[in-house]
Amino acid sequence: GEIGQSVYMYNVKNSVVQISAKCTAVTLDKCESVGVVFEGAVASCDTVNSKKVQIQLQSGHCPQFNIDKSSSVKVFVNSDVREENAPTFVTAHSQEVLVIVLRGEDQDPLELAIPEQFQSVFSGDSLHTAPTDHLGV
Repeated sequence: GEIGQSVYMYNVKNSVVQISAKCTAVTLDKCESVGVVFEGAVASCDTVNSKKVQIQLQSGHCPQFNIDKSSSVKVFVNSDVREENAPTFVTAHSQEVLVIVLRGEDQDPLELAIPEQFQSVFSGDSLHTAPTDHLGV
């Protein structure tokens, strides 16, 4: 891939794909047991209708990760992406989504689960929605 080009993977199974140049966007559609390593994207990295997917932003930047109708998705990022221009993670109809921050050889990775369940409560004339707290689990 390269800037101006998008990489679209459809119905890929049991594979590892390495994208060696920054591109406009990366999309995984209906993929299963797939690993993707990429050097950054100008727009986004999208995962839809997929399961058992591992995505690694090896270097560079990706402003947004969209995960829709997918399960068992792991997104690996380096610790420096949390500082400036941190990516946004948008999920819908997905479960078991983890963001794993690689923090260097001397530290364990930081695993951050994206909530699957939310609760909404009245707040005046609107609803306030937040992740459900699971106490004692």
